[in-house]
Amino acid sequence: LELSQVITPKVKEQIEAAIDKVGSTQALTPIKLLLPDTVDYGMIRCVIASAQTHKADWQSVAPRLEDIESFLAKPHPRPLAGPWRCGWSLGFHSHFAGSEWTRSGIGELAFRLKYQGDLSTLPSLVEQALALVTEQPDLIRVDAVLPVPPSKVRETDPVQAFCGALSDKIKIPMQTTLAKTRQTQAQKELKTLAQKRANVAGAFTIKGNITGKRVLVVDDLFDSGATLEEVARLLLKKGAACVNILTLTRAIHADL
Repeated sequence: LELSQVITPKVKEQIEAAIDKVGSTQALTPIKLLLPDTVDYGMIRCVIASAQTHKADWQSVAPRLEDIESFLAKPHPRPLAGPWRCGWSLGFHSHFAGSEWTRSGIGELAFRLKYQGDLSTLPSLVEQALALVTEQPDLIRVDAVLPVPPSKVRETDPVQAFCGALSDKIKIPMQTTLAKTRQTQAQKELKTLAQKRANVAGAFTIKGNITGKRVLVVDDLFDSGATLEEVARLLLKKGAACVNILTLTRAIHADL
């Protein structure tokens, strides 16, 4: 289940009450200790995110709806931390408000590409990627663009389609070097970081020789980072000179 399906109004009230009692959101553990075991850290982060605009104090005045919509409509590239040289997302996927999600502009494009096979989104997605690499040129100082294999086979592989379109623009070849060794669950269906890491552990292999190559690994969503950490470590172990990361979107709670 997605977090939007798990966080009921009652759970949201429990989390808010725990935050009020602790009096701070600087550390999540004191809040977690006041809550049932069924409430995990991701749910706490999402409730915090719904009450703040990029790390404002919990007690601050909630942003107006039109301010949120304006913010969501604009691209907001974000750095991604992990075992790679540099990593970026084109923007956050959605904003959590109450028990509902609102997709950002980039989130809507990524959703249409992935779930509707809408290839008309590619020019806009590539345009935003090109704007990002203008500001972060190190991201594409690579020898190849590698799409992450999907957890579910679709008529149109969204990540591979995006990589192909981006590759044409930046004149760096796309290579289907990464492959799955076994089927995995969609990471969004799993609740804990331990489950997500176990889901992708040993699930990838390398086809061909990547020794000494600099690679840009591309995926559609950065959530826990477990998939990309697994892939990056494998590539480095197999001799890649460096690994960079690009995702279309990131989960908002991954930024907290």
